[in-house]
Amino acid sequence: METFNARLFMAAVRREAGEQQKDPVTLQELWALLRLKGRPFLEASYQRLLQRLPDPTGLAGYETSSNHFLGRIRILLALLLSPEQSAIPPRLARFLMRLRNISKRQR
Repeated sequence: METFNARLFMAAVRREAGEQQKDPVTLQELWALLRLKGRPFLEASYQRLLQRLPDPTGLAGYETSSNHFLGRIRILLALLLSPEQSAIPPRLARFLMRLRNISKRQR
């Protein structure tokens, strides 16, 4: 199993998605969210990506995973690819789908 390298991950994100200010969710915002942990991460992620606070079910379901970096990536993927999120740029969605597939293989 490969170890996760955050520096390489962010380099790949920048290459794939580019850094355009007109995007609804910038890479800087994603990185800032990934630096948070636990309930603050969940509340900030839901607020920024879905414009609402997490419901009790979402909070309970994600709270344990939100303490680990890969868990936070999976949570962001779920929020960004949810039906509630309609403003994600197509190129970022393609990258996140690839990242999700990679994370599934590492389980």
